Amino acid sequence: MKKIWVISVSALVVGLLFLITPNSYMKKKSKRYSFTYSKPEMKIRMPGLYPGERIHKEYSCDGENESPALEFSGIPKEAKSLVLIMENPGSPEAQKRHEKAWVHWLVFNIPATVTELKHDANIEELGGIIGKNSWDENKYDGPCPLPTAGTQIYFFKLYALDSMLDLDEKADAVDVRKAMENHILTEEPAKLTGTFSTEVR
Repeated sequence: MKKIWVISVSALVVGLLFLITPNSYMKKKSKRYSFTYSKPEMKIRMPGLYPGERIHKEYSCDGENESPALEFSGIPKEAKSLVLIMENPGSPEAQKRHEKAWVHWLVFNIPATVTELKHDANIEELGGIIGKNSWDENKYDGPCPLPTAGTQIYFFKLYALDSMLDLDEKADAVDVRKAMENHILTEEPAKLTGTFSTEVR
């Protein structure tokens, strides 16, 4: 009887320890092994340029006026195409036209597998389309503000879409923005800012 009683008491103690101790222990363990998953943030960068710095002269009308090298990261896996817009919302010319921004470069239907654009990249070879900028031309036109305009701020915006756009090279920024509606995969586009002021000759 004593052996049975001892075994019963031991079993009861073990049971109580199992009911009481594991709660706090498991909480510690769950904290230790808990993970938070989040989608990587889509980013755009220009090698050699920190956000807000002066854009290199070679990418402007004071230099070769060639498109800059750009790198993309964090593109959503479900993306089918990318749209790149370079614009200057503070442009006096845009204000004269009552437009939100002056578009210097418009590229769409870039395959989502593209993670970089080389300096003076051939967009067509990559599978993309260059739309019309604010000069009504299908090309890159870099910063070229009048000296009286002072320092201007330029935005490079990258959008990830769940489809290709049914547009051709005749499309401008208004057409592209309208076609992008309901197809943008991120809450905000990836953005890069740079500044520029024309040298007084």
